[in-house]
Amino acid sequence: MSRISLTAILLGLLTAAPAFAQGGPPPAKVMLDEVRMETLTEVRGVTGEIRSPMRSQLAVQVEGIVLEMLVDEGDDVKAGQVIAHLDDTRAKLELDRNRAEVAHAQALIEQRTAEHEEAARDLERYLELEQRGSVGVTEIDEARTALASRAAQLAQANADLMSAKSDLALAEREISDATIRAPFDGRVVETNTEVGEWISRGGAVATIVSLTTLEARIDVPQQFYRALSESKGEIEIIVPAIDGSVRGTLITIIPQADSL
Repeated sequence: MSRISLTAILLGLLTAAPAFAQGGPPPAKVMLDEVRMETLTEVRGVTGEIRSPMRSQLAVQVEGIVLEMLVDEGDDVKAGQVIAHLDDTRAKLELDRNRAEVAHAQALIEQRTAEHEEAARDLERYLELEQRGSVGVTEIDEARTALASRAAQLAQANADLMSAKSDLALAEREISDATIRAPFDGRVVETNTEVGEWISRGGAVATIVSLTTLEARIDVPQQFYRALSESKGEIEIIVPAIDGSVRGTLITIIPQADSL
């Protein structure tokens, strides 16, 4: 329709030109342009919001008092940057206790290993004496019972060592968790605690959003659905906050009707 209207206007101007030559004032100069077929793109302004697809509320995995809060709202942060420190005094004391338990368990294993080896040698010696008729069945049975007991004690010592090492790893993890770090590059949009406050497990310290990639969610009238679904092209987005515009790529279209 737009191409047809444009052609009709130009033809009307060309037809009117000889009529001015038959009398009256001289004809006005007319600027002519070549008639050509063009595809016209309809532009429609709509509103929406820009948000970050990566938004993280940093929650603590240990409870404690906030000793340091190293960022403020609006600060840019890098992945791995320290956001806050919690009091880890009790965790360090627990770590020292677990290290002592591991050392004790390792020493006990050495002792139980030596006792097991000695019991094994005793049984072997009694078996040799049995062949000579120097010992009876009772002594052999006692040697076998002693060896089995030493084996059980050694197994228990190994289990105790594994348990102590597990507790040690948990204590080390708690100390690490007392330092809260940024999971990715971004900006702090909200701080949720202050120095001196007690924060429970799962409590939020700060909220960070990534600015590397942003998404624009825009409400579009139904009549443009087909054109958008067929285009999958670029869209110009005007951002008042930066007094400019950016171009984005259409990712997906979600059909959703307004509620009545």
